[in-house]
Amino acid sequence: MSQRNHCRTIATVFTVLMALAPLARAQEAMATAGTITMYPITTAVGRPSGIVTGPDGNLWFTESVSGFIGKMSPTGQMLGEYTTGGGPVGPYIAISPSGAGSKILFNAHSTVVQTITTAGGVSNFTPGVGNSGGFTFLADGTMWVVSQYGYNKIYKINTPISTASTVTQFAVPAGPTRVLTGADNSMWLLSMDSTANAIVHIASDGTYTSYRLPIANSQLTDLTLGPDNNIWFNEYNHRIGKITSAGTITEYSDANISPEYIVAGPDGNLWFTEATNFVSRITPTGTLTRFSNASDSGGQPWGLCVGPDGAIWFTDYQLTAGKIGRISTQSAPTITSVVSNK
Repeated sequence: MSQRNHCRTIATVFTVLMALAPLARAQEAMATAGTITMYPITTAVGRPSGIVTGPDGNLWFTESVSGFIGKMSPTGQMLGEYTTGGGPVGPYIAISPSGAGSKILFNAHSTVVQTITTAGGVSNFTPGVGNSGGFTFLADGTMWVVSQYGYNKIYKINTPISTASTVTQFAVPAGPTRVLTGADNSMWLLSMDSTANAIVHIASDGTYTSYRLPIANSQLTDLTLGPDNNIWFNEYNHRIGKITSAGTITEYSDANISPEYIVAGPDGNLWFTEATNFVSRITPTGTLTRFSNASDSGGQPWGLCVGPDGAIWFTDYQLTAGKIGRISTQSAPTITSVVSNK
């Protein structure tokens, strides 16, 4: 297929940052954009993956191997780990849109969607979704869950989630993984199968339009709503892309990047992780800056979110020393602390 959109090569700027020395207590620090601080988790081999800011103002994250859900304060202190009942926990985690009563939802055990309260109480919900993947919510309160790995469906679930919830299924293109709600209250889905290789727009009635990417086998990994109201997405095959509501695709390529997860930052830029130990930033016009976590060799930055302090928080998927990281998004006074679990 011929390339229908102009792709630009973006300049790469390497910024190597030294680690902050451990402090016995929190102290004032002038953080420059891109300053990385790492915090250990209680279960080092937990392999944290998905992360979100909870309704209580703390960071909540899944631990893929240990099967725990972890909770960390904005100053980097571990506040707890909660068992999910055994088995692996996926990287998909989000907050239900119900105000002060919001709960954290996450995927576990292939067919189960679980909720956890801010006090650590875990509940199971089995909606009959085979190999549940990403999920999102629409303004009408419905929850939509992807059924991945060969099932190729998306499920609409009436909330609040309970055994009485009505579940309706719709077919989608092959290889669905992550889904999010766009600015127009419709959904956008990644179809990462090599034959589909598309960004899919889904209406609230389940009908969809598929937009194939110009470059084959893009290896789509994640997507987010950008500050320009476009959908931005990662291609592990060295590209960051965006798609307008009309389906126009623009891709920014750089041979050095292998983007994993992406989020819109409070600074008006897009931030993404790279398993090659970088957390990187791209502006809406395509200027790229990569920040190396040089202080933590062997790191594997993974999921990320905007923290309650306006910084970007990310999980580090290292096998032997899983950690949670924080990267500042702008030059401003912040409270920074490094804690140990000894």
